[in-house]
Amino acid sequence: RDVTRCAMRSRKKVDTPSHVSGVTEDCKSVSMKRKFGCKSKTLVCILLLYLIIIPLAIRFSRPLQNALIYVNMVNMPLFTNLSSPQDLGLAATRSFYLLHENGERIGMWQIAPSNYQERDGDVNMSDEQYTNILSDGRPIIMYMHGNTGNRAMMHRIGIYKMLVSRGYHCIAFDYRGYGDSDGSASEEGLRDDGFLVWSWIRKHAPNAKVIVWGHSLGSAAATRLSQDICSQPQSPAGVILDAPFTNLEDAATNHIFSLPYWPIISYFKYVAVSHIQEKFSTIDKISEVSCKVLIIHGRGDFIVPYHLGRNLYDYAIEHRNPGHGEVSFVDCGDTRHRTNYLSTALPSALTTFIDNSM
Repeated sequence: RDVTRCAMRSRKKVDTPSHVSGVTEDCKSVSMKRKFGCKSKTLVCILLLYLIIIPLAIRFSRPLQNALIYVNMVNMPLFTNLSSPQDLGLAATRSFYLLHENGERIGMWQIAPSNYQERDGDVNMSDEQYTNILSDGRPIIMYMHGNTGNRAMMHRIGIYKMLVSRGYHCIAFDYRGYGDSDGSASEEGLRDDGFLVWSWIRKHAPNAKVIVWGHSLGSAAATRLSQDICSQPQSPAGVILDAPFTNLEDAATNHIFSLPYWPIISYFKYVAVSHIQEKFSTIDKISEVSCKVLIIHGRGDFIVPYHLGRNLYDYAIEHRNPGHGEVSFVDCGDTRHRTNYLSTALPSALTTFIDNSM
């Protein structure tokens, strides 16, 4: 009897009523439907963000457009004292400001050639002496940086050091909205800031050979500035375009951050990019730059791809007036967006370009 009772109890524990089993299966089915529903909603949200919200936000929000173009929301490098360039390894350098007519300041550095650094250091020259040495007959490079950060970024300091080590004066400045400069960045504003600096150089060194060097976004600003000042009696001796692009639309659609949209790039361009207010169309202006032009670009550039610089060069060769200065191109090899100045192909090309510039 005891054995029979144990077997019956065991059977009661093992056997599950059919209605309970049905309820369990229903619960599993509901759970799966909920999970599927959550995944579907997530997918729909991602697609809405990807296809509708982000493109339309770019299309209709001017502040967002400017944030993406200028990337100057954070003053990088952080905690840098721009009034003390010596702390960054720049000897014989002074920091000062130029003023627009409306009182807005533009922060600047004047970095003297290395022979002044060796002879006088940076503590023995007054502001007047710094100004006077601009007329010593050495070429002056007016450097216009790209977006992101200020004039103290590491690669920019590397360019300044390279230039002064070759015996050139270097003038570096921050556009409005960058570094310690006042105001807000804009395409017209960058041109006006460049013209202010150019006018200051010409005032204190009227007979100097001045080369305008623009990098990335600064190459578009440098081309726009040069287009305007080439019509003046004192035009630049030459323009160097470092990692340039044809126009902002091409730069945006080829930028690595547009990678998620490359499969539907025509849609992204139509809905968003083509409606960006700032154009920075170097290709529309380079034919009106009458001085010599040197374009340098590296094949390892994934920010502004190499083919954009090459396309600009090909266009300039085809469309510039035969009476204008020569256009040259330097293939910097595998250098990246910020390291063209380190290319072994650059030194000889740079010397030839500057020496032969009028």
